[in-house]
Amino acid sequence: MIRLALVSDSHGAAGFLEQAVPRLRDCQALCHMGDTARDGVRLAERLGIPCHAVAGNCDVFPIASRELILTVEGFRILLTHGDRYGVKRSLSRLSFRARAAEADIVLYGHTHIPSVDRDGPILFINPGALMSGRYALLEFRPNGPVPVIKIL
Repeated sequence: MIRLALVSDSHGAAGFLEQAVPRLRDCQALCHMGDTARDGVRLAERLGIPCHAVAGNCDVFPIASRELILTVEGFRILLTHGDRYGVKRSLSRLSFRARAAEADIVLYGHTHIPSVDRDGPILFINPGALMSGRYALLEFRPNGPVPVIKIL
């Protein structure tokens, strides 16, 4: 089974980054959905796994693009911070973007609130803010992807 660590909105919260390390040891990759994407890179380096990061609205000197598309276990995954799609109001604009990108799964942040939603066949996952001790796992099981919201 492949397991992705999902984090967003870490905003340099070093204490929570340290607490996350032992909980994410069995993940094969880390996805950071912006707002201090460098934290995701550091965390992935500590874990010895690849990091897939996108820049958020608070990434002043971004090290990553604003969007990224991955394919994991045959599922097309769109990573974005979400601020450019008004995710604090609704997921409708992000849903249009997901359809245009032919995404099966959308990983986003920005709201600091963990959530799992569906719009037809598209799965939307926001792990919440790591700076508040929130993160998520995305497990690719034989019956399909399963998101799990976690608290440190």
